[in-house]
Amino acid sequence: MFMQFLIAIVARINSASEVRRSGVPAGHGASHIGRYIEQVCSDVDESVAHCEILVDAQHDILIATDQAIPLALMVNELITNAAKHAYDGQSGCKIWVGVVRADATIRVSVRDEGNGLPATFDLAKSKGLGMRLVRAFLQQLDATVSINPQPRGTEFVVSVPLEHKLVLS
Repeated sequence: MFMQFLIAIVARINSASEVRRSGVPAGHGASHIGRYIEQVCSDVDESVAHCEILVDAQHDILIATDQAIPLALMVNELITNAAKHAYDGQSGCKIWVGVVRADATIRVSVRDEGNGLPATFDLAKSKGLGMRLVRAFLQQLDATVSINPQPRGTEFVVSVPLEHKLVLS
């Protein structure tokens, strides 16, 4: 249990540090969010070895670094929760991550084909650390989330409004 906790902490730290490798020079104040999320997913993939993470990310979206970091950390949490809870530790599972720009919004989706959420799941009332972090990141980003039950599994779609803080390419 303690080892899993340490692995999760290291993954969170790595997610935050990846911003410097996202392809934008230091000091620019922006990150290519698609590339950044791809790299974070690659790193998280190592800590959830029983799951394959498939990423489809638009590469031409620049976002302010102070928004890229919490967004990537949120994706990290959603992937980790899917790997841990949706599949009950089963091997051979898949998690899909998507990043697109849609009008004045960046949409990031995380989808699994696991057990689905309990009928009583309420993000606002969830007491787990991962979902509390997701709520905090949503608030920090002034973002919304749609939780979409699928025939198999669940999809979380995070919508981050493009604001003056974002640098658009």
